[in-house]
Amino acid sequence: MVAQSAGPAGLPEWDGEFLVGEPDRIPIFLSHPDPNTDAQREFLQELGRLLMHRGLHPRTLGRTDYDVQEPLAGTYGVMAQCYGVFTVAFAKHRVNGPDGAHNVSSPWMHIETAMAYGLGLPVAVLREEGVLAEGVLEKGVAGVYLGSFPLDVSPVETLSHPRSSGYIDAWTGQVRETVRFKSRPPRHYR
Repeated sequence: MVAQSAGPAGLPEWDGEFLVGEPDRIPIFLSHPDPNTDAQREFLQELGRLLMHRGLHPRTLGRTDYDVQEPLAGTYGVMAQCYGVFTVAFAKHRVNGPDGAHNVSSPWMHIETAMAYGLGLPVAVLREEGVLAEGVLEKGVAGVYLGSFPLDVSPVETLSHPRSSGYIDAWTGQVRETVRFKSRPPRHYR
């Protein structure tokens, strides 16, 4: 049994690898590339705390779950056990294109978000400011779009902003509805 600890403001700890606290949280898939900077790591840590505070259990392939044989199958297997997906698009690479240089995120983030959409899971999408808004990062493409976030502002300030908080609350409501829906037998009548 792991001892429970608390982070800032009394929120439960999420160490990015293992859930520290109650085991009865709702599992969700947290899609993100490996953070490249301390600011990205801090943002991810704070987001994990926030999700746990809402009664969710962030799961990520390569952190909380592993599949060394076939990562795509592993991702599907973990996601099939989850009730929602939260995608964070950190800047991963800088590429040159015909219209200039752009920051892009990991292709895995697009794959995982599309897989969640295909599974009918509620999706929330958040991208680091300056990351090219293409594919699943375009507004309206998949699920609840939270827009972009700056890394030069405290993650607590960004995530507790009424706009961000409202979108996260809406997505969390969809996750809870998915739990209710998936826990009932199918009905072929009304």
